[in-house]
Amino acid sequence: MKKLLLVLFVVLLPVSAFCQDGYCGLRYGESFAEARKTLEDKGYLMIFNRAELRKFAIDPTSDAFDVDLVIDPATETLAGWIVYFDVELPDESQTAAIERLKQLHGAHFVEDPESGILGAPLGEGRAVSVAFDDNGNLALFVYFDEARQDLFDASTARNDEWQALNAED
Repeated sequence: MKKLLLVLFVVLLPVSAFCQDGYCGLRYGESFAEARKTLEDKGYLMIFNRAELRKFAIDPTSDAFDVDLVIDPATETLAGWIVYFDVELPDESQTAAIERLKQLHGAHFVEDPESGILGAPLGEGRAVSVAFDDNGNLALFVYFDEARQDLFDASTARNDEWQALNAED
């Protein structure tokens, strides 16, 4: 019986970890150091560093040019992330990004009739959403964890702080 449980654990652990992998190669619960390395290996640079929010940017010619990491400051682990896209991406690039997201998480996306936002549940109160601007262009992917709403609220405040700092330049 113990062998069976051990075998199931060893087989199912990578499957459960894979299910939580997301766009940009990030995973819920991974350490900030791991997430940072993943992004830096793709050419991203950290441009803002606060307790709940770490912003990364890349050359604007990339499809996904900014990534915000929502961090649990007590554990330094990833609670969620936001991937920003250039709203002027060609339609083919927008479609390719959404198709990649569907490959990662299955095609079980539903549209909220009120907001027009596409979303897919990822289990354990987590979800990924796809948002579009007023012209229907892809704007961002949000990896959200409802159990960590406090961190997302705090990261929004930090993002406002970052925007204010950059408005002064």
